[in-house]
Amino acid sequence: IYFGMASTLAVSGYLCSQFGWSMTFYLFGGIGLAWFVAWMLIVFDSPADHPYISSEELTFIHDAIGVSLSQKKPKSVPWKKIATSMPVYAIAVAHFCNNWGTYTLLLCLPTYFKEVLNFDLKRNGLLSAIPYVILVIINTIAAYIADKLGKNGALSITTVRKIFNTLGLSIPGIFLIFASYTGCEQTILTITCMCVAVAGRALGSSGGFRVNHLDIAPQYAGVLMGITNCLATLPGIISPYLVGIIVDVSHTRQQWQIVFYISAAMYLFGMAFYLIFATGKLQSWATDDREEPYNKSKPSITYSELTQSTSGLW
Repeated sequence: IYFGMASTLAVSGYLCSQFGWSMTFYLFGGIGLAWFVAWMLIVFDSPADHPYISSEELTFIHDAIGVSLSQKKPKSVPWKKIATSMPVYAIAVAHFCNNWGTYTLLLCLPTYFKEVLNFDLKRNGLLSAIPYVILVIINTIAAYIADKLGKNGALSITTVRKIFNTLGLSIPGIFLIFASYTGCEQTILTITCMCVAVAGRALGSSGGFRVNHLDIAPQYAGVLMGITNCLATLPGIISPYLVGIIVDVSHTRQQWQIVFYISAAMYLFGMAFYLIFATGKLQSWATDDREEPYNKSKPSITYSELTQSTSGLW
């Protein structure tokens, strides 16, 4: 995802400056269609149904997540218990607040660079992509560290999730405030603050709320991700609209300070809510129909292990 953001921003600036804005829609629309075809050909309902999976990989997924090789499914999704679970709400709130800042920066950062820092279109695209390149790197490193801390027993899964989520939401909030007090005469400082603000989110994504679904309810992780990600998409609608109300054609620094303060407040609220209500423990309502005990001292599956185990499929 983050690599896609970085490459899209970098390429879009060049395409718009050389061929006009419509070329970006043709190119990325075509890539989307190609991806759809590939998805239909290589993605299946379950690991056991995939024609190219090895027995070793299937066994690994079964042992890590606890999914039956016979694909025995839970009788029903415990909707009521999910709807009254505070750990689920903690993930949802953190996801929503994280995405508020994500969408604000992703959709409005190029405008800020152009109107406030006076960057030309081509340079704008490249500079807007830099924070996301750093984000890709930090995301990989943070995932590895979070997995190691959880696996070796140095910290509980709950503690690991809360530490990484706290850093992943507080760092962007703080540096957005710093960035709001810089101007066009402090270009390097502004870009540095933006890079830290954007890249800092990787800590929450790789070791915090985004992988917490697998900790509390591995059988229903897909359902939980669907719920929280749906709610977290709403900022993509609300945030740009709000920016349009706050920032008029003059694009003053004071107007953008309000935008950044709102995003920072969202980040810090999500951090506090998650810190209070989140957990890394398996929930009682997620243990039904499991065929073997769950090891609460370890995450259901680590971020890096899942990536390595499925690398042959992509």
